Amino acid sequence: MTGELALAGILLLAVIPGAWAQVYKCTGADGKVIYQQQACGADKRKAALPIEAPGPTGSERYRGDLGLDYHVAMVLLMKLSCDDAVPGYRERTATDYAIWRKKHYASLVKVENDPDVRNMVDNMRKLNRANPSSEAATQMRSECDGYAGQMAAEAQGPDPRFASPEKTWETWQSSLRRGDREGAKRCLIDTVRKKAEPILNRATPDELKAMADAIGTFKLTEGSGEVRQAVATRKDGRSGFVYFLNVAEEWKINEM
Repeated sequence: MTGELALAGILLLAVIPGAWAQVYKCTGADGKVIYQQQACGADKRKAALPIEAPGPTGSERYRGDLGLDYHVAMVLLMKLSCDDAVPGYRERTATDYAIWRKKHYASLVKVENDPDVRNMVDNMRKLNRANPSSEAATQMRSECDGYAGQMAAEAQGPDPRFASPEKTWETWQSSLRRGDREGAKRCLIDTVRKKAEPILNRATPDELKAMADAIGTFKLTEGSGEVRQAVATRKDGRSGFVYFLNVAEEWKINEM
């Protein structure tokens, strides 16, 4: 576990695999500081900071309008799959699902008319019906309760702990310091949570606290609409980007 914690670096980098690209901290002609993955231009000064950030195979896929649509597509896919795979799931989640659909109506219009999403739904349902005891179907069923809980939480209204990226970050840090694994998981969007669970579940309370205590500073840098970007810096000087996505009026960590 010590090796994993060290690899996590700024946050939980070990949780989110993928390419990590050089990031430059630049100062523009107007004196404002900007963070970017391209080298500073002639009118900007480069700061030699050890900042790391996800490459195009990571956070770029989830930025902008695609962020919320991607989240909605994944929840929809799992809901329909769980309806087929888990007896009574459709009835048990009907009320919360109706509220969830109302909240995400705009995204659902796009998602449900996307041929790729329709193909994913059809393929998953064929898998469940053709071989309900398959390894993939069994793994999918094990995640159904988590998605039911997510829809129920959204049906109850936004949690004030996630009212802003800053509050979500505070909740993440305080949960780690208390050794509260479930509280930490609530700060993560569903796709990130699934990747983070193995490390969070294996870490001891002292190791979880060490993850939080390793961070020195946290600062929002840019973003608009449903997406925000921040830079978190460890006490050893290493830094990296944290991306937040607004889902049903709650800000969740979407990439780090």
